[in-house]
Amino acid sequence: MTKKSRNGLTVVDAKLPATKPPPNHWRTLDRLADDADALAERHNALWFMDRKLSDLESALRDGNEAFALHVAGTLDQSDDGDLDEAERETVAQCREALAALDPEGYYDDGELKAEHVTMRLAVLLTSYTANPPANPKEYCTTLRAHVLAVEGLRYITLDAACRQLAEDDNPFLPKPGQLVKPVRAQQALWDKRIAAINGIETFARYVATKLERVKPKLDALAAARAAKEAQAALDRALDRRGAARRDAIDGQVAAAEAAKAVEAAFARLAECEADVAAKGRTLADAQAKQQPTR
Repeated sequence: MTKKSRNGLTVVDAKLPATKPPPNHWRTLDRLADDADALAERHNALWFMDRKLSDLESALRDGNEAFALHVAGTLDQSDDGDLDEAERETVAQCREALAALDPEGYYDDGELKAEHVTMRLAVLLTSYTANPPANPKEYCTTLRAHVLAVEGLRYITLDAACRQLAEDDNPFLPKPGQLVKPVRAQQALWDKRIAAINGIETFARYVATKLERVKPKLDALAAARAAKEAQAALDRALDRRGAARRDAIDGQVAAAEAAKAVEAAFARLAECEADVAAKGRTLADAQAKQQPTR
């Protein structure tokens, strides 16, 4: 911005608008890898949930209530199958980062353009200072041919593999096999990550819909099972009460009979006491008659 001073001179205003520095490429790639790994893990959990729901539906169709309830018990009751707001935001951020790091313009009919492979390999080779190739052009052509032979090659895969090699302590140029091996390893990782980024929202909605379809049947089955178990518990309680009542009555009868036996025993004891007293008096009289008369 310019403005006129009092003396008529034109000066430049020092307060220029602030510009946001571009994001660090590798930091963006690392963050994308971490977030995509989390989405891949969530996608895997949804896959297991889908398998359990399929088993649950089969058990319900077959009338196998016990197995259906067993499978239902292994489900995470707090998971409705769909993505929450934070997960949807992560998906959006991953797609934005993926579009920046792996642009669609780098591809022609789904194949990574050779020119971008050449440029990325050229950047990689600048990080090596030892053992330069005798024929750099032929060396680069050979490397590029091996890399382009990787099925379904993505630029982000090549980028991550080249970074892995550049950060290695080895100062010597890689052989084709030494380059292709990390490319294939990164390809396996990013295939899962990109599949999760692109497919998790649709798959989550599918699983959530499946759960909504099964849940009313499962709730009805669980309610019926709960009522059945409650009835069984009441029946067991009634059986225990009946047994206790019979024991009480038997004890009462036994107590009455015992009381009669005690009463009879005390009566016999009283008779014995009276008999002893009478016998004592008879003995005393007999002894008195044996005394000499003075």
